[in-house]
Amino acid sequence: MRMFQFLITLIVVLLTATPARADFDAGMAAYEQGDFNTAMTEWLPLAEAGDAEAQYRVGRLYGFGEGIEEDKSEALSWYRLAANQDHPIATYNLGVFYEHGYGISSDKQVAFEYFRKAAELGDITSASIVGGAHWLGKGVPEDKEEAVRWLRIAAEGGHDIAQNNLGIAYTSGEGVAKDEQKAVYWFRRSAEQGYEDAQGALGVRYKFGEGVEKDLVEAYKWHLLSHRPGNWRSYYSLATGWFMTTAAQREEATRLADGLGLQLDPGTLDAAENPA
Repeated sequence: MRMFQFLITLIVVLLTATPARADFDAGMAAYEQGDFNTAMTEWLPLAEAGDAEAQYRVGRLYGFGEGIEEDKSEALSWYRLAANQDHPIATYNLGVFYEHGYGISSDKQVAFEYFRKAAELGDITSASIVGGAHWLGKGVPEDKEEAVRWLRIAAEGGHDIAQNNLGIAYTSGEGVAKDEQKAVYWFRRSAEQGYEDAQGALGVRYKFGEGVEKDLVEAYKWHLLSHRPGNWRSYYSLATGWFMTTAAQREEATRLADGLGLQLDPGTLDAAENPA
C-alpha cells in the first residue's frame, strides 16, 4: 500500500514538474532572443509559485530594466526570495545591492555577509570578494591564510582575478609558502583568460626568469597583450621589452600574441614601435 502511495505521489510530482520546466525553458529561449516580455510572462507565474531560479530571473529583468521599467527595489525583493532558497547568484546580487545601495540603504557589513553566504553556496565571484576582503582587512580582520583559502576556491573555479591574486600570494609568500613556479601557474591561467594584470605579471616572470625559464619573446608577447593606453606600468614594461629584444623577436612575439585569440589594444603596436 505504501509503495502504491509513493508511486502515485511520484507520478503527480513528475506531471506537475514537467510543464513548469517547459514554461521556464520557453522563457529562457525568449530571453536569449531578446524577447523580454515573453520571458517575464513565462517566468513570473513560476516565481510567484516559489521557483527560485524563476525568482532570480524575474529579479534580473527588473534589475536591468529588460522588457519592463527598471526597478531596483522590486529586483531586490525577488533576489531576496531566491536567496532565501539558497540561490547562489541571487545571494551574490543581494550583496551587490547592499554594497552599492541599489533599492536599499548601503550597508557594507550586510553586503559582506551575503557575499560570504554566496561563496559558501559555490559562487566563485563571491569567493574572490571574500578572499580579497580578508587579504586587505576590508570590513573583516586581515587574515592572509583565510584570504588564500577563499582565493584558491575561486581560482580553481576559473575566476581570473582570483587566479591573479593567488599568483601574487605565491610571489609574496603571504598566507602561503612562497613559490614562484606556482605563481607563474596561476598568473598564466589568469592571463590566458585575458586579465591584463596577470598578463603583465607573467611577462615580468619571463623577462627575468622568475619561476620559469627566461624567454624574452614570451615576455614581450605578454607585455603586448597587457598594454593599455594610459597605463604607465604596462607602457614601461612594453618599452623596456622593446629595448631588450631584436626586431625578429618582436615580430615572433606579435605573431604568438595574435595566435592566442586574445584582443590586442588597437594602439599597442604603435606604442611598441615608438617606445620613446
